[in-house]
Amino acid sequence: MRREIEGFLDHLKLEAGVSKHTIDAYTRDLKQFEDLSGVQSIGEINTGHVRDFLAHLAKKSASPQTQQRKLSALRSFFLFSLKEEWLILDPTEGISAPPKDRTLPRGISPEGVRALLATVMDGFPYPSALRAALQSRDRALILLLYASGIRVSEATGIDLSQLDTEALWVRVIGKRSKERIVPYPPLVNEALLHYVKDFRGTLNPADQALFLNHRGRRMSRQAVFLLLKDLARQAGMGAPPSPHQLRHTFATELLQGGMDLRTLQSLLGHADLKTTEIYTHVANEELARMVDKHHPRGGS
Repeated sequence: MRREIEGFLDHLKLEAGVSKHTIDAYTRDLKQFEDLSGVQSIGEINTGHVRDFLAHLAKKSASPQTQQRKLSALRSFFLFSLKEEWLILDPTEGISAPPKDRTLPRGISPEGVRALLATVMDGFPYPSALRAALQSRDRALILLLYASGIRVSEATGIDLSQLDTEALWVRVIGKRSKERIVPYPPLVNEALLHYVKDFRGTLNPADQALFLNHRGRRMSRQAVFLLLKDLARQAGMGAPPSPHQLRHTFATELLQGGMDLRTLQSLLGHADLKTTEIYTHVANEELARMVDKHHPRGGS
């Protein structure tokens, strides 16, 4: 079955426009299934192998989200195998994983946002001759993430040609290689212009990426996580926020400000409105908390 898996992964890399993050996940999931099933030929696979795989995941206390993702990887692989006529029947037909837990996204408190933004505006004390350039980059990046709601992978994937500082928008490439235009406010534009015009060149750019590391290469997702961790420690925030929490904060604040769900869906790049609707629960919980805190009868 190894040959068919490699053929499927090559298809994803060369033809389907799937992100490296997704391909890496599919590679791990399919190899795990192959090892556990013990089959030598793809034609031997049946629904029993898939059910045993899910049972193994449940026994290992894999979350419903993990089981759903791994089953989705199998479905995609088997669908491709059917098209290539490696299979006659879909082994996942009639099989469903446990429904995902409906966990509410967790944003950053207003106090945490203020502390984080104050720290990034002051600048992280880099022990480097490139300190000013890296501090300017940090301001532009963190402000863009917070004020536009784009994903960290979308931010690190931005090239200079995708940025329009006159119209105040950026073209990002989201999940499944879908493009969308995302506006941002003037304060972010000031930070971006300052970085691009005065400092990006001093990082010795090796490619067209907007956000560069100290070697002049495109910043990675992991680098942004580490940056937020460092900024949070500098700000005395305790547990560091993730880049995705900036996105959650953006969405919740816009809903509380009166934005409609359809507009928010477009800004966030959600394919399904149901994904966006979860933020209404977050906004309502926050409003209830504020009423409980400030109303004379609150908490009684």
